[in-house]
Amino acid sequence: MCFLGGRFVHRWEVRPAPVIVKKFADDLNSGLLEYKARVCAKIRNDGGGGYVLVEAELWEKGKHWSKTARVFIAPGEVEDVTIEFPEVTVGGPPGEHVVTANGEW
Repeated sequence: MCFLGGRFVHRWEVRPAPVIVKKFADDLNSGLLEYKARVCAKIRNDGGGGYVLVEAELWEKGKHWSKTARVFIAPGEVEDVTIEFPEVTVGGPPGEHVVTANGEW
């Protein structure tokens, strides 16, 4: 139990509160014609244990992609999340990227 909002609640009643500690995008060259980009984030849960929905968006040469991942993060834990984008083309580092994280009930 913990004290929240003027009352005692069970830990499972507290929604996850994800905080993005670090994020970056890079490219992966896994073969001659196998190229993909990835967006990585380190997420800390400052709330109750539960599932966190992580969305990564990536822009490259006028194109836009958006993908999500659902991960369980215990209270106070930090989780590394990687979302891959095989749709991107070869030629330089990935473009602009955005990462968001929201706790689910």
